[in-house]
Amino acid sequence: MLYMRTAEGGHCRVENLQPAIDYIVDFTQSTYEDLMYQLPEKQSLVLKAIADDGKVSQITSGKFAKRHGLPSPSAVKSAVNALLDKDLITQTKGVYQVYDKFLEIWLRRQ
Repeated sequence: MLYMRTAEGGHCRVENLQPAIDYIVDFTQSTYEDLMYQLPEKQSLVLKAIADDGKVSQITSGKFAKRHGLPSPSAVKSAVNALLDKDLITQTKGVYQVYDKFLEIWLRRQ
């Protein structure tokens, strides 16, 4: 996207980054809406909560669930396992985050 938005012989600058990100997020909005529609409610709530926090290390803690108005920690764990199976989130060294960073941005805007 940045390449396409940079004039021939021009230079891509930091200020070009945000408009390119906005374009990608806007362009894929309907895909993300469809994805969220297809997810069970608990999974969509947990996905949004992870996106809001960016990175989550104690995902099944009562504190995380309470802060985001989520159901019980056991329900969060079940939703996390399903989201991992669908490759919507990743887990590395106990830290969870949304796999698609553009989806994460879109979710934060909702």
